Amino acid sequence: MQNREANGSARRLILIGGAGVSGLRKRAGLSVIKPFHDALQKRCRNLLGLPPILPPPHPSTATDRSPLELMRARAAQTRIVSLSMGYLLNNDRRLLERAWAEIECWLDKWKSWEDPFHALGGYDYDLMVGEMGVTMGLALNWLGEHLDDHRRNRLEQELSRRVLDLYLEETGGSRPVWWWTSDHNWNPVCNAGAIISALTLRNSHPGAREAIRRALRSMRRYTRALGTEGGSPEGTGYWGYGMRYVIIGLAALESLGMGTNGLLDAPGMKRTGLFVLSFSPEGIPVSWGDAASRGGDAILYFMGRRYGLRSLVEYQDSIPVGLPERAWPQEVLSMLWRPADIPLNSTRALSRLPAVMIYREIGWSSFADNRVRPRVVAGFKCADLAANHTHLDNNTFQLKVDGEALARDLGNPPYTGAYFSPKRWKMYLVTTAAHNGLLIDGRGQIPMKKGTLKGLAVGTGNLGVVGDATACYGNAGLRRVRRHFILLKEGVAVSLDEVESARPVNLQWNLHSEGRITAVPDGGKVRGRRSRMRVYFPPKLLEVLACREPHQELERAKLIAGDILQARTRWKGRHMVLPAVMVFGKGPGEAKVEFPDTKHTLGIRIKYGRKLHRFDWKKTASGWKFTGLRTMKAGK
Repeated sequence: MQNREANGSARRLILIGGAGVSGLRKRAGLSVIKPFHDALQKRCRNLLGLPPILPPPHPSTATDRSPLELMRARAAQTRIVSLSMGYLLNNDRRLLERAWAEIECWLDKWKSWEDPFHALGGYDYDLMVGEMGVTMGLALNWLGEHLDDHRRNRLEQELSRRVLDLYLEETGGSRPVWWWTSDHNWNPVCNAGAIISALTLRNSHPGAREAIRRALRSMRRYTRALGTEGGSPEGTGYWGYGMRYVIIGLAALESLGMGTNGLLDAPGMKRTGLFVLSFSPEGIPVSWGDAASRGGDAILYFMGRRYGLRSLVEYQDSIPVGLPERAWPQEVLSMLWRPADIPLNSTRALSRLPAVMIYREIGWSSFADNRVRPRVVAGFKCADLAANHTHLDNNTFQLKVDGEALARDLGNPPYTGAYFSPKRWKMYLVTTAAHNGLLIDGRGQIPMKKGTLKGLAVGTGNLGVVGDATACYGNAGLRRVRRHFILLKEGVAVSLDEVESARPVNLQWNLHSEGRITAVPDGGKVRGRRSRMRVYFPPKLLEVLACREPHQELERAKLIAGDILQARTRWKGRHMVLPAVMVFGKGPGEAKVEFPDTKHTLGIRIKYGRKLHRFDWKKTASGWKFTGLRTMKAGK
């Protein structure tokens, strides 16, 4: 093992780089870094009084994941990495001993670093192994010279056996482990564990450089899948999870002067930070699929600095410092990556981001009336139903006003063996019926089909898109299923569904809300705690009713049940058009809504407040074409 000075002089450690510990200590005193340093010290002091994380009394099974082995591993990462960094900064021997107590527990008490839930699938190197590879690799690299020979050699042996040897075994040959060729979160999480472990063991393990070569080759699939726009069909939660380990792995290589085969300079990587800003403005998620959680991660500091995107830094500054233990070691990464030349609490770049973001490559779009402190946040999706963690939710929208979901996404069922099997597609929370979409003859969409999304010209600051989900319903008789969705910054939204079928069908329009819904003859009223919404349909076209969500389904997922507004056509037809108007705000009054139409034209007229909004479509051989929006001062 190479000898290094223990007094904090400059030395090259993983992620810390050439400035070494002495440079890191100087950086910790900067005004923009001090909040993270203080939060780290507080976390370390609290950890001194806590016992190590023990294995659960019984392992996870296909039907019971409550032992939470993976969550325990994440908490251990926060502990070990934080204590290790705390020791490097302060030379407090208590932190070193507490870090070793946690490490030793995971060497002695934890006989496996594999999540038993994943072991049910027949593979050994899983997410938990990848995360533990990062944890123990950093610990050995940062603390190795401060450990006695017995401790250091033991940790090195276990890191080799449990991570690097296993990685080389399962990614070699003609049939590597399945995730090695995937393009979703498993790829970077597992590969980053191998990279950090290999970097730490590069002078002692004969396969270290081969592991790095394989990991970079595999991770290219993930970065390539970001396309040119940087969107992630896995949604905000899994974007954060996967991208965190992309950055950790690649930044680790660069910190030691090694190349990343151009992965950090891929077109999608340069823009992907804006994805989470688009679909989680001020931490308000408008995302689809599983784990639709708020955005924010210290990797945004790295991306903001590397790609010159100040808005990413300003956004991450709005995330509270000192997150819960299972939120990964954010203070450590923030200390390493937060740019020193941008003042705290700045919003200059963030406020200049556009209100509307459309990611055509993945079929997602978003709206925020203000990117710093938004009152209105909305989104619309029509995408690939084969994406990882997707639901059957094409041509669906979400709308949040003052942080309240007037048109909500319900979330996902608990993670069980059944959920990660074909049975998931029949679970209520995954089906189209559980989303703000359209049922045709009472049926929703089917998996592995793809929709498309295009933008509409509706003026600056307004969201206008049309989604084509014709292929997604699995009905050979359907010739066209499209939804036009337009949201205006004045608090007005329009949804227009067009369905063309070889045989007569009926339609059901669903709206799920956190608020209480009351059905009225021409639509519905949504009453939230802080906001309201009024929904209008053409008179006599639909039967409208309000009902509660299926409580049992939501209770199993520990979700709060809300109300559903259901509007069903009173008759069947082969050429159906279903328009809907929504006005919303703190207390929107009644709007005057008209639906003028002829054989070849369709219009919607909305007199709301002091303005009149005119939407027009004309019939063409390829369906209804949006021809324009005009907003004018309303007459008396």
